[in-house]
Amino acid sequence: MSIPNDDNLNVEIRSIAGVHVIHFTRYISNRLVVERMNQQFHTLLEENGAQPKFVIDFSEVHEISSAILGVLMSMHMKIC
Repeated sequence: MSIPNDDNLNVEIRSIAGVHVIHFTRYISNRLVVERMNQQFHTLLEENGAQPKFVIDFSEVHEISSAILGVLMSMHMKIC
């Protein structure tokens, strides 16, 4: 699955050798964007079975909202 860099999503997801690289491109706080990202991430989890591999790249992020942290924690809970 690959999501192109989208100014509305502020995230790019690429698969490299079976590992999903989630690259955040800037601060994300808009509620609708967070909801879209949550849906995309959960679809990614459903498509990749019980033990998907992820790398999350925050190298371009200066601030992160608590809503995104909640999405990431939800992903973690589903995997573990």
